[in-house]
Amino acid sequence: MSGFVFDPEIARDPYFLWKGLDPMTRLSREVVQAGLGCWLASQLKWIWDDLTENKTSWYTTRVVGLCAWAWYEAGLRLSSFSHQDSYTAAEFCEFHFSEEAKKHGAEEIKDPFWDELFYFKKQMGEMGFYTHLPVLVNQAPLEFRSAMRLYALYWDRLCGIPLEFWSGEAAATFLAIKLKRVNRHGIAPSEELLRKWRERLGLVLFKPSVVTRFDRSEGIPLDGYDPEAFALAGIPAPISTA
Repeated sequence: MSGFVFDPEIARDPYFLWKGLDPMTRLSREVVQAGLGCWLASQLKWIWDDLTENKTSWYTTRVVGLCAWAWYEAGLRLSSFSHQDSYTAAEFCEFHFSEEAKKHGAEEIKDPFWDELFYFKKQMGEMGFYTHLPVLVNQAPLEFRSAMRLYALYWDRLCGIPLEFWSGEAAATFLAIKLKRVNRHGIAPSEELLRKWRERLGLVLFKPSVVTRFDRSEGIPLDGYDPEAFALAGIPAPISTA
């Protein structure tokens, strides 16, 4: 998560990145991705909280997976718009508009929030922006509800023992069972894929692993659970994840 720092001001308003700067100031893609990720983390936190079975503070304050996923999703969203290496506030506003227009269709054009963007495009003579609108408002919005996001969620909030404390092999077996239960059989990640996900997200497994093996039929067997590692991790008394 290079450059990612949770800033409450940016979490409320990603345009805060340009506060005090000339609106044509270019900020690097890394800075913009981190800012957008900060805002996304604040938007997604309710999902993390809603799906957290154990509402104690030990669980609800765990947001490393959330921030990692938000930063990663921010990069995916920016790439779906363009591959430029820097953004002005106006270019970021155009990216923002493109996302909202895909979600809400032609009705989004009526929102006065975009009046300044439309005026700017007219003053700059960028008529291509207007001719592209019919195509834009009829595009399907991108979906980011993936097994990878579920992994980030369970990294933080899996009831009992979050996946941060599982070995890659045990987590892969567990996710295969979970995904099958929600009719997503066939897309369960392998241990190797989980390793690649951790690299992309910048997540690091806790060592030594608390859960080293997960049995498909019986849950966590005694020989797949390390009580000393559990104590070292400071995890509250576990609840079965079977």
